[in-house]
Amino acid sequence: MEERNSHIDELIAAFLSKGLSKEAREELDAWIASQKKTDVFHAAAGSLVSAVQEEERTRYDADRALKPSGNGW
Repeated sequence: MEERNSHIDELIAAFLSKGLSKEAREELDAWIASQKKTDVFHAAAGSLVSAVQEEERTRYDADRALKPSGNGW
């Protein structure tokens, strides 16, 4: 079940960020149709949060940001 959820999370993230192939969209639509609305909402929200967190990790270098810059702090 966890592997299935991971795959659905990947489909949702791809849908939100770059789009899906026709086959992947059909798979996602079939999964959505088979779920309760609250389950779909929670899966989509979790995927969105994960995507945003990953974007933040790749956009910002926390180690570099925390090093003294030599300008007084």
